[in-house]
Amino acid sequence: MADLAPQMNPALHRRRQQVRQYTRFVRLMKYLLPVLAAGLVLLLALWSQIRIDEGRFRIGMTEVAPVEIDRLNMANPRFEGIDDRNRPFTVTAAQATQVKEDDNLIDLMQPQADMTMEDGTWVALSADGGRYERDKELLALEGGVSLFQDRGYELHTDKVTIDFRAGTAESSAPVTGQGPAGELQGEGLRLLDKGETIQLLGKSQLLFDPDRGEATE
Repeated sequence: MADLAPQMNPALHRRRQQVRQYTRFVRLMKYLLPVLAAGLVLLLALWSQIRIDEGRFRIGMTEVAPVEIDRLNMANPRFEGIDDRNRPFTVTAAQATQVKEDDNLIDLMQPQADMTMEDGTWVALSADGGRYERDKELLALEGGVSLFQDRGYELHTDKVTIDFRAGTAESSAPVTGQGPAGELQGEGLRLLDKGETIQLLGKSQLLFDPDRGEATE
């Protein structure tokens, strides 16, 4: 029995398929293009905002003047040296701040100075604050100055200036303290030879304590 169904031209068949595909594409673009357009508008708006913010940030940065570093700070500094007779000395502190006007001047918080003599005996001074002159090796202590000498002297005053090169220290402020023989006080203080000799200046007095003197014999 012969097939009576009409045979479709292959070229016509391909043409119809292309029409159907194009129709689907048009329908898809009908919905997709508005979405893409809206997304593009949103993206441009966001990018514009980012650029504005970035520009503001850059302007803010340029309007801020560079911060000038006036002084250099150092925590727990340590300075070491020797005097004219090659005897060591040490200066330490909780913090050191270099003075802007002079690089040789250093302000110290809670400084402590230690000087050692040839025989190993020592003297130590501490204070609330001070200023160290590196080129001259001078240390000015101020506020709550305490002096300890390993031979039994303990003195207190408000200010002392130490000359490390000469191995001396001097104060014009009132001094109180104690030594191996008893209590002492004076109108000033002078240390010679790194504390080998301690002199009280001005009107001075020693309250002799016999028991303390016997204890040191």
